[in-house]
Amino acid sequence: MALVLVDAAQLKPEIKLAQALHDYETILSEEDRSKLHSQGLPDATAAINLTTLIDRKCSSRRSQLYTQLSKALLVSFKAEFGPYEGEISRLSQEVRDEASIASKQAQKQENELQAKERVDARRYRKIAAIFWDDYHKSKEEENNRYLEINRRNLEKKRLEALDALSTYDYQKTFRQIRKECLPDTSIWVCENPEFHAWMSGTAKTLWFTGRLGSGKSVTSACVAAHLIEKVSPKDVTAFFFCRFDETESLKAKSIIGSVARQLVSDLPAIAFREFNQENTDGTSIVSALEATLSHTRQFFIVLDGLDECGEAQAKEVAEIFHRLLLSPHLRIKLFWSSRPNVLSWLPGRFLTQQHIDLETVENQSRIAHDIRTFIDVTLEEWLEGETPELQINDPTLVITIRDRLEKEAQGMFLWVKFQLQTLREKKSDNMILAALRHLPRDLPETFERILSKYTEVEDIDIGRQIFRWVTVAKRPLTVEELREAIGTKPLQEAWSDSMYINDMKKALACCGNLVFEEEEQQTVHFTHGSVKQYLLSRAVQESLSRYHVDLKKANKDAGAICVTYLNFSVFNRQMAHTTGKSISTTDITSTVVKNSLPLGKSANKIALSLLRRNDKSGKSVHRILEEAMGDTDVYRQHNILRQYSFRTYANQFWLEHTKEGIGPDSKKIWGLWCNLIEEAGSRDTLSSIPWTLEDLKKRATIVLKWIAEENHCSLAQLIIDSDVRLTQPKLLLLVEGAAKKGNVHLIKTILGSKDIVQPILDSGLQSAAGGGHLDVVKRLLQEKADVNAAAAPGSGGRTALQAAAGGGHLDVVERLLQEKTDVNAAAGSGSRTALQAAAEGGHLDVVERLLQEKANVNAAAARSGGRTALQAAAGGGHLDVVERLLQEKANVNAAAAGYGGRAALQAAAEGGHLDVVERLLQEKANVNAAADAYHGRTALQAAAGGGHLDVVERLLQEKANVNAAAAAQSGGKTALQAAAEGGHLNVVERLRAAGAK
Repeated sequence: MALVLVDAAQLKPEIKLAQALHDYETILSEEDRSKLHSQGLPDATAAINLTTLIDRKCSSRRSQLYTQLSKALLVSFKAEFGPYEGEISRLSQEVRDEASIASKQAQKQENELQAKERVDARRYRKIAAIFWDDYHKSKEEENNRYLEINRRNLEKKRLEALDALSTYDYQKTFRQIRKECLPDTSIWVCENPEFHAWMSGTAKTLWFTGRLGSGKSVTSACVAAHLIEKVSPKDVTAFFFCRFDETESLKAKSIIGSVARQLVSDLPAIAFREFNQENTDGTSIVSALEATLSHTRQFFIVLDGLDECGEAQAKEVAEIFHRLLLSPHLRIKLFWSSRPNVLSWLPGRFLTQQHIDLETVENQSRIAHDIRTFIDVTLEEWLEGETPELQINDPTLVITIRDRLEKEAQGMFLWVKFQLQTLREKKSDNMILAALRHLPRDLPETFERILSKYTEVEDIDIGRQIFRWVTVAKRPLTVEELREAIGTKPLQEAWSDSMYINDMKKALACCGNLVFEEEEQQTVHFTHGSVKQYLLSRAVQESLSRYHVDLKKANKDAGAICVTYLNFSVFNRQMAHTTGKSISTTDITSTVVKNSLPLGKSANKIALSLLRRNDKSGKSVHRILEEAMGDTDVYRQHNILRQYSFRTYANQFWLEHTKEGIGPDSKKIWGLWCNLIEEAGSRDTLSSIPWTLEDLKKRATIVLKWIAEENHCSLAQLIIDSDVRLTQPKLLLLVEGAAKKGNVHLIKTILGSKDIVQPILDSGLQSAAGGGHLDVVKRLLQEKADVNAAAAPGSGGRTALQAAAGGGHLDVVERLLQEKTDVNAAAGSGSRTALQAAAEGGHLDVVERLLQEKANVNAAAARSGGRTALQAAAGGGHLDVVERLLQEKANVNAAAAGYGGRAALQAAAEGGHLDVVERLLQEKANVNAAADAYHGRTALQAAAGGGHLDVVERLLQEKANVNAAAAAQSGGKTALQAAAEGGHLNVVERLRAAGAK
């Protein structure tokens, strides 16, 4: 036993004690072992008591047992007893002495010995009690530590999951917009009947529209603030404001991820087990939200400026939000604002249920009140103080200004804001009155008047450069970053401080009031998105054409500047090595001075000291510099950090700016670009990219996916031209990714590879068709992609026509039909024919076109989870498509396909589409059609499982079998079981009333 305990010396005390007790039991008889266990789980006290009992029965064994037990307890307790070690040693020795004496003494000493043993036993019990108290306390502390560690780990995973959703600072724009909100303005929207019908009624969406510059963002911010204040504490308000000059805010991933983060931010850490950090696409996010958010809570979402995003990004957001709104597991309401023309490219099913239009007469009067308030507040601010911003002689002129601007505003806050700023610059009352008599008609004319003021070539060039950078910047640039950006020229050989503007306030003034510096972040922005739109448009009059921004060229130039900047030799040396140079009296040059001093007031102060130097004082220039600067090295180091402000931006976005703008044709820039790739390991030029240089060299999957996602033609060109050839699977991955995203320029680059084979072209065509990317489809057809290539093997594969039809892309369908595509190609496992796919999506125009081409309206459903065209349309609730298919004699009672198939009536009932159910019943749909054996449902079972009480009522009227047997395989449910499992108490009660068992 002692050897066992020695071997267990590194174990926990409680484990060592348990082992000692176990070894003690091995030397006991069956009778003694039973006695040991008679009072429950044996512990040290039980062992001591039993030993005493055994001593009474057998004095010859007493010494052996007593000695063994003493040794066991001594060794086992030693690690834990600490302060009791001396006491234990003393008592152990007493026990051994007493045991030795007891074995030799005569029977006449037995009573005395027993008395002594009882005293010893009490001592042991006391120490054991102390031990167990300490042990339990230690155990409790250990448990608490474990719980705290577990809590911290869960919280860490929670934060990681939130960051995986989005790290975009969605509150920054909200705060900036809220600064523009004035008391008692915009709140009328929250008192509007349509708003109340949306907030408290059944409507899920409210669309708020208005023209450019009408104050939609400010109003949306007021709505978000109102909801945050007014909704129940258990409910959640999320918001997102798309900002035209913040590229990250215009990405679907940022919008969806940021909103999702807000919806789940107050959930306990354990709930985040549903979030897969490796897969945060929109579909996965929807599934995770359905699994984690409570259906008893209301979730409000405010989304502003979706029309600022590109069409593809906006459509992706619309699709995901549409899924959230239709989810039976979530109670979500969406308030979204935009210009009215977005309906030309948003899916029709994203249309609103409630609509507030700022152009109505009633709402125009409300806006006029808000504009009047805005004018009054602005004029009051400008007239107050010892040095008012607006100087007038005639006090009544302010009334003239207000009335005139209010009359001509046409509901445009932005127009009023620009006119007020123009009037503020006028130098006399007559000039103000003249300006009021000749107000510009709209925003473009306003911008033209502002820019026409600048006639100096230098001013125009500075303004033009600032406009170009503010237009193409991937995030707002700080003033210092902008200073270095406009001062650096492509292929500039070295850093030259003399090329950079000294006074950025004067530089920004060359842009009029079309740009401004944001105080909190010290970043430069356009006053409004309309300024950017004006500069990008061809509407710029000929005399101002120099201000026009060619987006592609400006972005290419920005990339060249970033690449040039990062290749400056100064970044090849450690900054620490640039300090420590001694300054001698005879070797002070302008370069040394400039490299040693910060710009601005400090530099001016030292310049004055040099200018006012008293030659007779005997002080050297070196001494004067020391007195003015203090520690020269400190100032130089400070200046180095300040000087290279643009480095952070260039390092983060040089790859993004060079997606299409730099290629082998621009040999010098291309060479510098390749340098940044090759030296990434030592220069950290890939720090903002989710892959490493080693990944690139291996042509890792993460790199290829990133190239496709980011449409990076330059990086694809580098890979295609390299000696390391891509394998066929990796080329396929690259082509499919580019085709799905509709990146035609990237497709053209990849097709330059000599390793492209026919299956890769065919798969790319199917991917492009599914995404509705007509230009990519045309390009691949030029490369002889097979329009009738079989769908990819496995579940869900589709031909090009099937993919295009499912997405509702009529233009792509037309192009494929021109190429003699097979309109009746069979559906693969889990897939759809072209007509079935179009019907499932509710795309009536595509359905019509396919029917013209003799598409088979009763084509068989695919074996696994398939649907006929009518079943697919019924399941989606597309009554218009159902009607059209019935006209073509679609079989209303076609049997459900295997493995989760549904008859038409079953599919409509499952989706809760009462109007479709009614129409199918009119066509004699079988209300008691059998359910498929695998995952099948009768119509009543399907409706009950979805909690659709109105459909359940209608089916019961048609004598639906309330006790129809559940599907034989894979978790089939009776109607009552399905309703109970879904928690639909009202349906359960109705079914019981109908005799459900």
